[in-house]
Amino acid sequence: MCCRVLFEYRNQDAAHTRSILVGRVMDFEDWHRYWKRGRMAADLWIFPRNLPRNQGRPTTTFSWTSKWGSLAAAVSWQAGDHVVAATTDGVNEKRLAGHVLTLVKSTYPSDGNDGRKELSAAMWLQYYLDKFSTIKEVRASLRRKGNEPDCFEEPFRLKEVEINGRTVGLHMALEDATGAILLMEYVAVNGKSVLHVHRGKRFPVVTNDLTCDLQDKNELDKYVGFGGKEPMPGSTDSRHRFVRASYYRKNLPTARNQREAAAYLMSVLRNVSQPFGERDREVPAGQWTRSTWWRNICDLTDGRYFFESTISPNLIWIKLNELNFRGSVMKLDMTDEDNLDRFGNVSANFEATEPFTWPT
Repeated sequence: MCCRVLFEYRNQDAAHTRSILVGRVMDFEDWHRYWKRGRMAADLWIFPRNLPRNQGRPTTTFSWTSKWGSLAAAVSWQAGDHVVAATTDGVNEKRLAGHVLTLVKSTYPSDGNDGRKELSAAMWLQYYLDKFSTIKEVRASLRRKGNEPDCFEEPFRLKEVEINGRTVGLHMALEDATGAILLMEYVAVNGKSVLHVHRGKRFPVVTNDLTCDLQDKNELDKYVGFGGKEPMPGSTDSRHRFVRASYYRKNLPTARNQREAAAYLMSVLRNVSQPFGERDREVPAGQWTRSTWWRNICDLTDGRYFFESTISPNLIWIKLNELNFRGSVMKLDMTDEDNLDRFGNVSANFEATEPFTWPT
């Protein structure tokens, strides 16, 4: 039930300076089985420049060294006798931001004879945060695939990730400080997996479980507020959350400053969030409410990353210009009671640690 929203505004108090903010809601099914019981965690990490990735892995695994430092929100879980993690959200020092959301329809390449090495989808976003500074650079790194429009190929073969015994399909949204957007998703075309890449500003709102071609103006036109007659939908369905997020984003008031802009965007994220709740035994499996784990906003103009854990009433933020991207890997443990009690600027509260392990 994840959702990502881009908000662009003109700052009235700063000669109408243009600012770009992007926020996301992170939800997960079976909260009471995994997160509540300590089987999954969500923490904040600082990754420095020149950090080798995938060292010690098989020669068939794609590897690289980070060019840029990044701040990432990573989800960790138990895999056998050790803990692994995946980057789900983040921003790098050049203010390229990214977010992965579930997409059940994802179909990944299965042909192992094309000369490309494998990359776990758990590392998909981290690769782009490590290597690129703009959407233009990301687009230039992709190779066009055949004659199909918007079909491309990455330098690796993406491999689906398994979380707690369940394979998870993903699509990804990337944005840079200019407001440029790029969306990537693997879907089946004529029985084969193809990477579809969508660019431009047609996608200020993206929700999970809907391919981008289903998240457009045609979906909105039937509702009140967009020229239609149907009332604003209120369910947890991906289409309904897409409509609500689009409507409330469109009608946000003009912000006087970036504090107000972040608050306005957070109000939209809260509208499409899900409350906590134990599983309702009268509701069929797979249809109960997915609880929201966290909400975050990345101010790509001011370089600030707001984070709101839903197991704490406090809002924290990190300033990118106060982070050391030349040092060691650092972590802010968001299951630690002291960190959950903090509020405001926590840029100085990260602690040095070893990088987490990626799933195979």
